[in-house]
Amino acid sequence: MPRMRDNPRFLKYDLDQKLLLPESLNDWLPPEHLARFIVSVMDELDLSEIEDAYRDVGAVMYHPRMMTALWMYGYSVGIRSSRRIERATHTDVGFRYVAGNQQPDHSALAAFRSAHIEALDRLFEQVLQLCVEDGLVTLEHVATDGSKLKANASKHSAMSHGKMVEKEAKLERELKEEAELMVKKKELSEEERQAIRESVRRYFEDVARNDAEEDEKYGKDGDGWRLPEGWRTKAEQRQRIRKWREKLEERERKKAEEKGEEFKGVDAKAQINFTDPESRIMKDNATKEFVQAFNVQASVDEANQIIVARGVTQQANDVKQLEPMMEQVIENIGAVPEKGTGDAGYYSEANAKAMEELEIDAYLATGRQKHGEVPPPAPRGRIPSDLGVKERMERKLRTKAGKKAYSRRKCTVEPVFGQIKEARGIRGFLLRGLRKVTGEWSLITMTHNLLKIWRSRVAGARAG
Repeated sequence: MPRMRDNPRFLKYDLDQKLLLPESLNDWLPPEHLARFIVSVMDELDLSEIEDAYRDVGAVMYHPRMMTALWMYGYSVGIRSSRRIERATHTDVGFRYVAGNQQPDHSALAAFRSAHIEALDRLFEQVLQLCVEDGLVTLEHVATDGSKLKANASKHSAMSHGKMVEKEAKLERELKEEAELMVKKKELSEEERQAIRESVRRYFEDVARNDAEEDEKYGKDGDGWRLPEGWRTKAEQRQRIRKWREKLEERERKKAEEKGEEFKGVDAKAQINFTDPESRIMKDNATKEFVQAFNVQASVDEANQIIVARGVTQQANDVKQLEPMMEQVIENIGAVPEKGTGDAGYYSEANAKAMEELEIDAYLATGRQKHGEVPPPAPRGRIPSDLGVKERMERKLRTKAGKKAYSRRKCTVEPVFGQIKEARGIRGFLLRGLRKVTGEWSLITMTHNLLKIWRSRVAGARAG
């Protein structure tokens, strides 16, 4: 029975229609499609660092140019899971085009990203150079801002130093009591045995009541009822907690050394996350909630919202990030921005002086204005010579020129984070650890810039 009847009112639609000529990948997509652009831009990038890694590999591998293009296209459209990309190479025309009708499995895709994350990180500068060559960067005004991007770890997988010490001591006591009980077991009377059975019964009742909390804290494995490996016995729990306690103590010791301070022990409230120990609990200013996250940084050129510098830090505060971000802008572009803006999180006298030394006309908010508060009137005349660094910045921001320059910050950098989080749906990292997260942030920011180049070239082609 045919799948459908012919009807003169409709175009013919027959799923059993045989193709008379071989398929061509170039017939699958319109000329201006993003997938075509991603494939073509691979010819403009130097991928020798990735390709050279396979020089001595004997086995036949997927072409690194195709694998790089797949990840670039995936991040561009907000698909970052290796399993979803594998599935898309079967079901999505754009992905099938980029992959040349090949279907690498998710293991190969994940291994490629993990093995070459640092090389992919360094492609950011090459993509940025394409933006410069296309005239998308002017450096008339660069705005810097930070945002909290969730780590691939739950904040409930973290434990404070005080809690670890308490839990470790409790497990030590229980293990000791169990050992002593095994020795005395043969000498116990029936009454004592009954007391022990009652104690065990109460213990398992406590375990049942705490199941939900334990599952959230330690995670679930495949069958959903056993604790994950490393947490199944008291001895394993004690060993695992001891290991993380020692890591936390070493981290705090190094932090004190970097500050030139004497290490006086670990604050009982200091925490470490068992899933991603390099992430930190931070307050998300957008939701006002505390999340397990990294603080991502972006310096954005106003002309076309091109990200000209990027960074990731474990520090929740932005104040120490401004100078290195501006230095990265200068290094990446080879020129100094005319103006630089940042919100109150970036202000310090040291930052104001650093911007002056870099010869950047800086506009940094010195404090947060309360809602409904009327700002003081714009000052007139020359700036008094006896004003301090902060007072000079405050006066500069109240002038008409200062207000105008600083007002451009919001419409320069904040929309970029909106495009990443809202349009592409990227609200957290998939990789773990500062090194890999830094590489993933470069992939995210690099593909933001690629999307800007693509739209610019498409618009130019249509206009031409």
